[in-house]
Amino acid sequence: MAFVSELRHVIGAAAAIAATAVLVWFGTGLEPFWPLLWFAPLPVLLYAGRSRWWSAAGVAFTGWLVGELNLWGYMHRSLEVPLSITIGVVAGFALMFTIAVLLYRSLLRRGAAWYALLAFPAAWVAFEYLLNVAWGSTGRPSISPTPS
Repeated sequence: MAFVSELRHVIGAAAAIAATAVLVWFGTGLEPFWPLLWFAPLPVLLYAGRSRWWSAAGVAFTGWLVGELNLWGYMHRSLEVPLSITIGVVAGFALMFTIAVLLYRSLLRRGAAWYALLAFPAAWVAFEYLLNVAWGSTGRPSISPTPS
């Protein structure tokens, strides 16, 4: 019976990764169908509510990372962004998504479902706001007092 339970868990994790990756893949990029991005977190959030924290973190990170790989060729080949920065950008977004999912999971497991529903989007919007404050629309850090 433990094998069936473990198999169900693995299938659920793979399905959450695949669904989120597909939704992120087609919801981002150069010609995105942006409404898909609104639904991209749902498979991982549903999985995270009934799994262990490390499993939820792995599924969240992997799902978002695989979905964001659609930008890899554009960033690294077309824009010639250095490999380390390309990896940092793709992994950074996946890491922030993972943190937001773990925050949601933590609040949900404590019985604060309404706070969990608000915390996930609030964490994501705060991350994007701080990212835009730091780099703005120019793609350069705006903390330098002298213009380039």
